[in-house]
Amino acid sequence: MSKKGQIVEIPANSSIYSDDNISFKNKEQEILYKINKRQYSLFDGFIVGEHYNINEYKLGQRKGINIGGKLNPLYVIGIDRNENRLFVGQGNKHPGLFTNILDFSNSEINFIEQNFPDSTKYLVQSPIINCDIYCELYNYNNSIYLELSDNVHIDIINYPINLLIENNIKAIIIK
Repeated sequence: MSKKGQIVEIPANSSIYSDDNISFKNKEQEILYKINKRQYSLFDGFIVGEHYNINEYKLGQRKGINIGGKLNPLYVIGIDRNENRLFVGQGNKHPGLFTNILDFSNSEINFIEQNFPDSTKYLVQSPIINCDIYCELYNYNNSIYLELSDNVHIDIINYPINLLIENNIKAIIIK
């Protein structure tokens, strides 16, 4: 049964997207900070509407949000299934649509070889990337984090991702 939930707009000029000049003790602290910074809450924006089934939405989605009267189209930039809340941002250049850190559970990544080197540069291959983007892989607290060499559109997680070294697939990620 579907439960009605809130749609919250996060402004593009929100302090969430400001570059913080924070020094970190280690890479794990930096990665976790960047991931947690994108965990939106009701207090980060303002309510603009309702949805009737959170499972119908994907990150990066534009159509089907059904909120009108905005200067630019709304895009899904975050989904909080626990609170039944959808977070949206205006326009295809909204900073919430781009990231250089991706996180996955261990069950979402299939390593072709059992011994994979942490902190090795992998080539990222996905149907929605048409240029060379590299990443480093980190494994913290039973989660896998990819730190990408450039920002990518957040809807990359809706597609399979291959990690390659020297044109050999080393891992496949399916979320």
